[in-house]
Amino acid sequence: MTAADAEQTSCTDIINSLYTEALQLGITCAEFWDMSIPELLDTINARENQKAHDFKEQISIVFANAEATASRVAFVFTDPKKRNKKNIVMPWDLYPDLFIDEQAAEQQINDEMALQKHKADMAAFAARWNRKQKEKQTKDGEASEQVQEAEQ
Repeated sequence: MTAADAEQTSCTDIINSLYTEALQLGITCAEFWDMSIPELLDTINARENQKAHDFKEQISIVFANAEATASRVAFVFTDPKKRNKKNIVMPWDLYPDLFIDEQAAEQQINDEMALQKHKADMAAFAARWNRKQKEKQTKDGEASEQVQEAEQ
């Protein structure tokens, strides 16, 4: 085997390995043969980087799903007196820039619910206060009647 044969064999081997790698990364046969070696290497590197990025994104999504599920399961199994809805993971907790409108809408709903609860608590307080005042007036009225009867 001459040096030219060895060089040709190694070039063929390199092209074959690049061809196999290119096909695995979704580069078509026509695209492969239309590219120069530097273009091909850049495209292969870009596809590998994109593949790694996509894999990280999938892991992020699975992690976010697991985190959200875990927070909701923990909420269900927590003593109702100790539950804190703020511990539930929401999409904007993980992706704040992506869910700005949804977070604002949720906050508005929470504020409205808090206002309604406050109104109900104040109405219950007012009812208790009025009942106690009536009871006090009734007792004071009975006491004054007893004093008047005693004076007579």
